[in-house]
Amino acid sequence: MAKKIIKACIFDLDGTVMDSMPIYWSTMEEVAKDKFTPEFKATLNGRLDTEVAEIMAQKYKHFGNAQGYFAARDAILNERLKNCPLVKGIKRIVNKLHDMGIPMAIGTSTPEDAFELKTAKHAEFFKNFKAKVTGSDVKEGKPNPAVFLRALQGIGGDIKPENVLIFEDAYLGCVAAKRAGMNAVMLHADNSNIQESFKQYELTDTRTVESWDEFNFDDYVFEK
Repeated sequence: MAKKIIKACIFDLDGTVMDSMPIYWSTMEEVAKDKFTPEFKATLNGRLDTEVAEIMAQKYKHFGNAQGYFAARDAILNERLKNCPLVKGIKRIVNKLHDMGIPMAIGTSTPEDAFELKTAKHAEFFKNFKAKVTGSDVKEGKPNPAVFLRALQGIGGDIKPENVLIFEDAYLGCVAAKRAGMNAVMLHADNSNIQESFKQYELTDTRTVESWDEFNFDDYVFEK
């Protein structure tokens, strides 16, 4: 298979750049008073916060409505997110892409206020990104490709979608990348059910790594 030519990279945030997903899941399970299955997590991961809230309120009636869910979750979550670390291995990738002159952007479903909260202690690192699109900037979350297409617009130039590499950790995010006509590499620590899930989401041609330390730049041709 011929190597893809990559001229720009777009990164999801939660679980891809910021190691925030364990914080989210533990907090959500705490307020839901339930243990989520991997399948249920997959249906939520990558969606807009408002979409997640509607699903949670429908499934767990004690929230009353989406606002009730937000109130219960955020009372605990916001303080925990302030100390959110970067995902292991992501600095190596971002720093090398920066040194290579490859433009980068953030494309995330997380709302703007949550983005600012969890990235505040990593301001210097985020200077590497030329553009940022959050869930506050788009009407539809992943798997709709809008967030990635907007991020590419923010990068500017005449870069085509087929020359963009998306870094993701969610099936819905990889579907969004595919619908945008872009390439994706997925961080997937648990490969136990990945083949079945890839068939379900029609992602059989998506590259995966179990850690960003495994990401190999030689799998692609990077061009400025």
